[in-house]
Amino acid sequence: ERNAPQFLYFNPTDDWKPKPSKPEPKQVQKAQSPKPKNSSPQPSKQKSNLTPGEIEAIKAMRADPNIPEDAKPPLPEGY
Repeated sequence: ERNAPQFLYFNPTDDWKPKPSKPEPKQVQKAQSPKPKNSSPQPSKQKSNLTPGEIEAIKAMRADPNIPEDAKPPLPEGY
């Protein structure tokens, strides 16, 4: 440190203080706490990873008489 170049125009100051935080109104905090109404369940609690369109496609494929029974995909559990 003694051999380091000297910074002539740098004057460190210790008078810095963080800005005081603004107190939020209680109404704003209450409005943010409830969960959204249209939230989906957690991935571990979902029936499957299939979208509703994919499930309908599987149901339509299983109902098609032109597809052999052994070629039809199995219906996911819970549907």
